[in-house]
Amino acid sequence: MSTGFAYVTRDDILKGVKDGAISPDEAIGLLDSIRPTYAKRDPEKDREALASARGNFSMSNFVPVISEFAARGIPVDEILPKENVFTYRAWRALGRQVRKGEKGVSIGVWRPISKETVDEATGEKKRTGRTLCVGATVFHISQTDPIE
Repeated sequence: MSTGFAYVTRDDILKGVKDGAISPDEAIGLLDSIRPTYAKRDPEKDREALASARGNFSMSNFVPVISEFAARGIPVDEILPKENVFTYRAWRALGRQVRKGEKGVSIGVWRPISKETVDEATGEKKRTGRTLCVGATVFHISQTDPIE
């Protein structure tokens, strides 16, 4: 399929299938070629995610997490944030893989951001920081399988 664009998006590929310009089999290959690479296994980042998930999970997230998973049919007494509800990377650090197609619950987490600067007059190093609210997606253990 020639789109005339230097960058092909998922929508371009799906439009090509709809218009009959490419076959569904060709579309699968094209979609695989543009799949994001951020999910590559990085054990160090997985361990950092697990430590962060166990330490930084805000109590304000408990209600939406419990209510969302309960609405999906998971019994409330089996939903234990910080014990069996973690991010994708945290589950990988625990030796589990989130099943393809599973939908997680979006939460807000506070991440510390720090920056080191050097005072030009004195040459002294100074660290400044702040916290930033970022989004994360968490999954229940029932949405995972052990990594073999």
